[in-house]
Amino acid sequence: LGTAQECANGRYIAADHFPTTTVTNAVVYGSNTAVAGGTQTLRMDVYEPAGDPMEDRPVILVAFGGSFISGTRADVASICIDFAKRGYVAIAPDYRVGFFFPNAATTTRAVMRGAHDMKACVRYLRKSVAELNNPYRIDPDRIITGGVSAGAISALHAVYLDEASEIPAILAGESAALGGVEGNSGSPGYSSDVFACYSFSGAIDDTLFIVPGDVPLASIHEVGDGVVPYYTQEVSVIGIPTGLTASGSHDIH
Repeated sequence: LGTAQECANGRYIAADHFPTTTVTNAVVYGSNTAVAGGTQTLRMDVYEPAGDPMEDRPVILVAFGGSFISGTRADVASICIDFAKRGYVAIAPDYRVGFFFPNAATTTRAVMRGAHDMKACVRYLRKSVAELNNPYRIDPDRIITGGVSAGAISALHAVYLDEASEIPAILAGESAALGGVEGNSGSPGYSSDVFACYSFSGAIDDTLFIVPGDVPLASIHEVGDGVVPYYTQEVSVIGIPTGLTASGSHDIH
């Protein structure tokens, strides 16, 4: 009933329900080993509807694309602004990217880095509610995660690769050091569960990761996508075949 009342006046639907947004940039949410070694600090930008009196607002993570090699959280600013104007709190998180020579092992590690970092961002949001007096006025029971292209791939694996048995065999020997399913990117002890997931041109290593009882998924994907497959096929990174097969939105759904 409360959610229905929230939506009654166009909130979440109307594109300009709020005319302006406020942004808090570069909030540190975690850290982990960078692609090239050393430690990378992970940050997020927080977009909120300006003048919004509501407490306990739903929050949406928006992860950028870039083949796990490039991209920044600023790339999704326009999407975050759109969500915030509708009444959501939108989060543009870092996840670790950087050049690597694409093959099955390096590409799988890249996907796991993205998934681990997105899980840590979700955990940090819950930590901010529990320990920091909820500075962004979010509802920790309504966290939606997703992204664009590589960001969507990260989100899909963060949500649906949720059992140790699902960790790809090629990483089995290093899984414990990488932190298993949850990773080591920050805020241990808090849940990384989400309310729902969305994918803009994303794909998943194995559709069997998605089982009855998992959270809902919404996807948008071009049938003829030449970068991330819409169906199931071998994946290339910057044009280099990886030997990995992934399933896009058609086969996921």
